Amino acid sequence: MSKSIIKLTADGKLSIPEWSDQYEHIIKLIGEKCEIYEHVRPRRLYSVFKCKDTPDRKYPGRCISMLMDEEANYHDLPINPIASWLYEYDRHGNIIRGNVLFVGEMWTIDGLSFCALDDFAGLALLENLSKAISIFKELDKDCVFFNKEDSNV
Repeated sequence: MSKSIIKLTADGKLSIPEWSDQYEHIIKLIGEKCEIYEHVRPRRLYSVFKCKDTPDRKYPGRCISMLMDEEANYHDLPINPIASWLYEYDRHGNIIRGNVLFVGEMWTIDGLSFCALDDFAGLALLENLSKAISIFKELDKDCVFFNKEDSNV
């Protein structure tokens, strides 16, 4: 996992791209229509998945947050059911659309910055996301979110 982040597509596919703090690289990973990303701190990432919610100077990348397309609704991207669930859409009705990136956070002299995921935190998150995708695919019997033929998880 070293020097990596996690990408979750709207159709439930996970990948582990290499981290780069270059803006163009980040928006390209999020999606071809992305021009600006939004930093999101989904509650269930911390309450259910037990990810660290506060950056720690000793462990850069152990605190995790999510990056998404700021204008995903305008781009009419597909709903990302896992990211939406993490964001508690069932409580407030706001969904997440398109691909999302899970990135680490760290303190720098300029303040909070994004970084690669800490190996420990990244592997734990990857396991939790894999389980969540399996559960969501099993529950999605009408194939509202996931293609029935897609059994890559």
